[in-house]
Amino acid sequence: MAGDWFLVAPVYENATQRSGIYLPAGEWIDYWSGTVYTGPMTLDNYAAPLDTLPLFVLTGAIIPMWPDMLFFDEKAHDPITLDIYPNFNTSTKFVMYEAS
Repeated sequence: MAGDWFLVAPVYENATQRSGIYLPAGEWIDYWSGTVYTGPMTLDNYAAPLDTLPLFVLTGAIIPMWPDMLFFDEKAHDPITLDIYPNFNTSTKFVMYEAS
């Protein structure tokens, strides 16, 4: 887990398929394809070449995103967009603080 909302499966060998990716209870969205998986389950034969890190987002997440940069203050942090992964069975709320 990377925080409460991301599950990142390690890449440790040069292969195009990954097996043994454990998804805990909940609905998980494949970040790259949008496929929804319901855990708990172990995902086998997941297509993931070395340049595609297996990354899953738990439904209910609201993820703030800003432009690519090499370091924090390289450029302005705008526009900020929100990636929203709704869970229609529960409510989620977040507080976003912005410094002026």
